[in-house]
Amino acid sequence: MSKTFDANDRFVRAIGADRNFDAAVTSYLEAFVTWRRGLGGYNKVISSGARRRIMKSILCLHFGNATENPDDGATFERLLNQSSRVEACGPRVLRTVISLANRSGHLLVQRGWFDRRLKILRPTDKWIAQEAERHEVALESLGLLAQDRSRFALRPRGAALVGKLAVLAGRSDGSAGVFLGDPDAGMRAIEALDGGLATAFAVADAWQRGKRPPSHKEIGASFRLSASQARKILRLAADYALVAFDREGKISDAGGLLAECRRLVAHEFALYARCIAPFEGAPADPILAPGLVVQRSPEHAH
Repeated sequence: MSKTFDANDRFVRAIGADRNFDAAVTSYLEAFVTWRRGLGGYNKVISSGARRRIMKSILCLHFGNATENPDDGATFERLLNQSSRVEACGPRVLRTVISLANRSGHLLVQRGWFDRRLKILRPTDKWIAQEAERHEVALESLGLLAQDRSRFALRPRGAALVGKLAVLAGRSDGSAGVFLGDPDAGMRAIEALDGGLATAFAVADAWQRGKRPPSHKEIGASFRLSASQARKILRLAADYALVAFDREGKISDAGGLLAECRRLVAHEFALYARCIAPFEGAPADPILAPGLVVQRSPEHAH
């Protein structure tokens, strides 16, 4: 076990032992589920773990462009190279995700500024706003653990927060958790299914707060899934002994699923804490992607 992994594991255990961890997890799960329910058709774009990581890679490539050349951002070829190494995704999968994101208004596909053969993938303001809201959800819940709740007062917000976290996330290797890495065992299998993570968190959220777990139809309506897909996800969770059903087919125990979700949230909190730390004490200057601010000169106009 590497020293980095061992240190991260100790950090995660410390977060899980925090006296305010229960409150932080309850806050996070409820807010995350509410956020996913408000995404509408975008739920299809990020339905599985592989699709979410593809979209994350687009953000990383887009905001990681440190040159003044707007054509050095996210392209299909660069995304394919990165995704094939991380996800073993082929061109067909990438084209599907890009097409869905483009149709939902979350991604623009434009010709290169100088090299017209390139197709540049640019996040829209709509997508960046939703990503910023997702980060705020996590950071607000993480703040419940901090003794000094003002420690994140100077952090970036909006597009600046999304951009810097995307770049830092891309530099992290072997990090566990929902935000960057992979869950373990049963949760990895659930996360791989369309709607798996959202379904797991919705059931865990209800169980944590002592409420009735949502039905298959309710889950489907919330996250743009079919009732049969929601049923498939929960049956898989039952195969891994994460949930149990009564004679009527309703969830009678989701304690195992909640425990796994709590572990993932602890890893995500640790990841956010590491990514946010470099911002402390630094001004929250806005970040602009080069491809969005370079003005076309007359000689390059077509």
